[in-house]
Amino acid sequence: QRPQRIALTLPLSGPLGSAGTAIRDGFLAAYYADSQRLESGIQIEIFDTSTSTSYLNLYDNLTQTSHYDMVVGPLDKRAVAELESAYQLRVPVLALNYTDNALSRLAVPGAESSSADQQPLVQFGLAIEDGIAQVTQRAWQDGHRRALVIVPASSWGQRALQSFQAQWQARGGVILDSAELGANQNYSAIIRDLLAVQESQRRANEVSRIIGQNVKSQPTRRQDVDTIFLAAPSILARPAKPLLGIHYGGDIPVYATSQIYGGRVKPERDQDLNGIRFVDIPWTLRQDIEIKSQMLDVWSDQAYDRLYALGVDAYRLLPRLALMAQFPDSS
Repeated sequence: QRPQRIALTLPLSGPLGSAGTAIRDGFLAAYYADSQRLESGIQIEIFDTSTSTSYLNLYDNLTQTSHYDMVVGPLDKRAVAELESAYQLRVPVLALNYTDNALSRLAVPGAESSSADQQPLVQFGLAIEDGIAQVTQRAWQDGHRRALVIVPASSWGQRALQSFQAQWQARGGVILDSAELGANQNYSAIIRDLLAVQESQRRANEVSRIIGQNVKSQPTRRQDVDTIFLAAPSILARPAKPLLGIHYGGDIPVYATSQIYGGRVKPERDQDLNGIRFVDIPWTLRQDIEIKSQMLDVWSDQAYDRLYALGVDAYRLLPRLALMAQFPDSS
């Protein structure tokens, strides 16, 4: 059930213009790489959503005046929420972001879809919750149960922390403590306190006071933790990882999200991150993807790698959406 006439609706100017343009380029690259596009009669029309005050009005105008088989977009989260709250959608939509309702279901392993999913709206995007779901699954499969969490001191960090808490605790795991890394903070002191190194020194001091003699002691970290979850960009992770070793936590397995990796191999800068397990999309990790090589020959800027991939995958998902709706376990 390959859609033949597609309305691609993305912001091509304004704050989201660069992201929308990268997704558009990936979508069109996949179209031109599609050997069946001509015999299938696929037509794509592109619309700039940044010129519309209401996405729902744009959607209504498009679907009332023209016959489209599929609408791809929007990218803006608020616009996706408009569609989710709409009473009825005439034409199926592949949205390129998630609403809060969808994210809340992503945060719970095995959560059932809501009645909102019965309308022809599919949500697909690059959400931190997707990566965290895979990190928690892997850490759990590796046998870990008691975690410490390190996130940036930001709204994004709080979102990552809440998502990890929900997913880890839903599996039966325990979160012992968490720490936030912000600008102009003493990371060493924060990680030392997270690992409770000072507690061992306090115990030694207490023993020394009780017996009235100096006691030689070796500081130790807390022993109740078996893994650390790190959701932070590389600029924060690079100093944080060595500090775990300095404060006697270098043997604790560390799991991270894709934000830790910029998409470029930089051994000299990233050697401090060695040993961390992280998740990322194949586009970023693999060099043998033909369409990726072709695109990078034209656009050398890798800053939008994941957005190019989102556009490519959006195009390739279209003929499979009906099948996936009928068989939710398909992939």
